[in-house]
Amino acid sequence: MEVLPGTIEISNNYYVDQTEIKVIDWREYQYWNIYYTKSFSSKFDSTVWRNYDKNNRDANMEDIYYSHPVYNEYPIVGITYKSALEYCKWRSDRVFEYQLIKRGILKVDKDQIGDFFTIEKYFNGTWKNIKPDYSITYPYYSLPTMKEWLSFASGGNDLDSLPFGVKIEATKNWFGKINNDTLELGVKNNSSYYYGPSHTGYGKVNNYKLRRIIGGVSEMLIEPGIAAGGNWTKDLNYFSLKDTVNYIKPNNWLGFRCVAKYKVWTN
Repeated sequence: MEVLPGTIEISNNYYVDQTEIKVIDWREYQYWNIYYTKSFSSKFDSTVWRNYDKNNRDANMEDIYYSHPVYNEYPIVGITYKSALEYCKWRSDRVFEYQLIKRGILKVDKDQIGDFFTIEKYFNGTWKNIKPDYSITYPYYSLPTMKEWLSFASGGNDLDSLPFGVKIEATKNWFGKINNDTLELGVKNNSSYYYGPSHTGYGKVNNYKLRRIIGGVSEMLIEPGIAAGGNWTKDLNYFSLKDTVNYIKPNNWLGFRCVAKYKVWTN
């Protein structure tokens, strides 16, 4: 089976996004959603930046974070749990549609306004009168469980000996606290403040070649209201990858990445 787009194969039929979902990924989803469904349900909440420290990097983050090209590769924030799940479903449908086009089963069809392809329509035989092939597996993207998140975040390492999944080269200050490279890790420390989410292409990679596990933004889990991993507001001295963060609404430190696998259709 081919590696699913945007992911890295961690083990047999188990794929994980290399980075957190990016602003440009969400804009693609939003454009498709508005064009084909006339729905604005994929809209992000830019007001998460209203309490942002105006002395920081960009005073008008509410206006530019989602629109300026410089933030294309930054993690999407201001997203609800429900919207993240809807994105996972949309992505599953679009990837499967593309796979069927490559197989010659479907043709490129841009005229899907109001009636668009889904996995369910294909396997139920209600899409374009095409007889489904039940031997074909389909991609299933979702949010990870905490157990899954720890399995890929650790990079296969023991988190008791490597609490961040990677070796961190750091010195300690006079107070015995870690002075870490905030640009590389995407977190703040005792000597400086990290001014917001960071480019998803930067930072340390773990043994699975995954980025931004330690900092950047905390990542939603399939369990509602729970996120894992550090974020740009966290101090490396006071958390580990085993820690979780609770949330009740969108935040400017909260994003997500998908896990995926191939599944066999069952009625």
